[in-house]
Amino acid sequence: GLLAYWLGAETTMIRAMVVSITQMCTYDQVTIFLVPYIEGVLRHLLASICAAIVFASFSLPFDIIKTRAQQGNSKSKNIFVAMSKIAH
Repeated sequence: GLLAYWLGAETTMIRAMVVSITQMCTYDQVTIFLVPYIEGVLRHLLASICAAIVFASFSLPFDIIKTRAQQGNSKSKNIFVAMSKIAH
């Protein structure tokens, strides 16, 4: 029905928050760290690569939960319960 459009909406929003926080914070911190050592485009390239690695590492569990919730395969209504089931 109509409510099927909202399957996984909560997990999608939580994933979006994790993605935004990890990308922006990691990029900023690595850029600040590299200021004394590297200038120009290379500094931003290295900061972007580091941010992408951190983002991929932190967002993968949320991607799995989001996909399961959107497919309707998740039996649990709470994202933290779903995470604990994946971890075991």
